[in-house]
Amino acid sequence: MTDREPWAQSEVRKALTTMGACRRDIPAGGGYSVGAELESTQIRAGVFDASGCLLGKAQRSPKPERGAETVMQRVARCMADAVDECDLGWGGIAGASLGIFGNGTGAKGDPGVLRAGMEAALAAQVPVPVRVELAERLAALGIHAIELEGTPGMVVVLACLPELHGVLLVNGEFPAAEACKPLRGIVETARHALGEALPDPALGLWSRKDLRKAARHREPRVRAYGRVLAERLGAAAVQVDAAYPAERIVLSGGVLDELRGELLPIVLETARRQGRELSAKLAISELADNAVLAGGALAALGAVRPGDARSASGG
Repeated sequence: MTDREPWAQSEVRKALTTMGACRRDIPAGGGYSVGAELESTQIRAGVFDASGCLLGKAQRSPKPERGAETVMQRVARCMADAVDECDLGWGGIAGASLGIFGNGTGAKGDPGVLRAGMEAALAAQVPVPVRVELAERLAALGIHAIELEGTPGMVVVLACLPELHGVLLVNGEFPAAEACKPLRGIVETARHALGEALPDPALGLWSRKDLRKAARHREPRVRAYGRVLAERLGAAAVQVDAAYPAERIVLSGGVLDELRGELLPIVLETARRQGRELSAKLAISELADNAVLAGGALAALGAVRPGDARSASGG
């Protein structure tokens, strides 16, 4: 184990001793749940069983120009479409969660107040318990519960959605905001460096869907973007490894998934050039764009617990 920064190690030790035991026990049966996500250009919803297996999904456009109320109505309809796609009724659904990117509907105001309002609007239209969370939080929960099988200890997820976010999990839960302080700084630095190094500034305005599609077709500008992203994530991984005694650092995002074979060696080589051997095991998530849906569904089912929204994200 390489040396860690004393402040972060002290905060992390405190977090490790105060968090509850890891929830490894995903229920073996007893219903289905819905995970959904809301972006500015699309709504996606999926139905999952208790083991995290995707049974069916649906998508709609959000129509934000019609106002926030219409957006939430369309989210509810998209959830209903996904349930119907699986030949289920709401009676077989235990709960639903919605992951939002930014403020979701584009409305301005306090993020916590806006999420509470969205949750109330959705609850009025969906006949099961609902929760609205930040997309990166649900993605991290899905990765931890499904890919890492609820492994105890500390995990840091660096998610490109396409804006870069960092999420810290300790035993499958979110520690207090103070423990996330170094991660917030690391993510902000990486975001700034990525923005300055973009091969085409217009790429910063592309949606996650468009970036993933272009990466799938090996579009040259997006491949160049992917290489720059990999370099910045390699540098960020070194800083995360220095700040936290994490067992795993997981990178997540559509471009990373589509160009995995090309980008993972760049991430690892960048870390080596920083002169530090990573103590944490580094990998790219295979859940890709289903991470938010899966994490939301499992959180709704009670297999994992979202916790306090104010303490979750590093950026």
